Amino acid sequence: MLSDFEVNKTLAIAVGHKCYYDNRTYTNDGKNVVVKGNGVLGWFDPCNNWNEIGPLIHKLGISLIKMEDEYIAVGPDWDYIDIRNYDIDSPCIGADAAVTSDTNPLRAASLCAIAILEKQKS
Repeated sequence: MLSDFEVNKTLAIAVGHKCYYDNRTYTNDGKNVVVKGNGVLGWFDPCNNWNEIGPLIHKLGISLIKMEDEYIAVGPDWDYIDIRNYDIDSPCIGADAAVTSDTNPLRAASLCAIAILEKQKS
């Protein structure tokens, strides 16, 4: 399982944010992602900050569904998910849709955004 730092860094790179530091680590403390460019200068924490993931949820067409104690995030190209038979413990990236889940809805959406952006690049 990726840490919030790894998710935030991967998403920062996927959306084109540049590393603030010359050493390309995206951090000076091993915990916080620090970026510059694309109108952002400073910490980038979409796993825990609605102001950073909200615009991507809207732009990428991500939907969030609450199921038990988890949130399922699905990309815009999904046709149908049988919620009653969805396995929370086995999130997947299908041929047509990105589907992820997490107890934190912003983290679930961040993981889904990464899957969508990676699919768009391929």
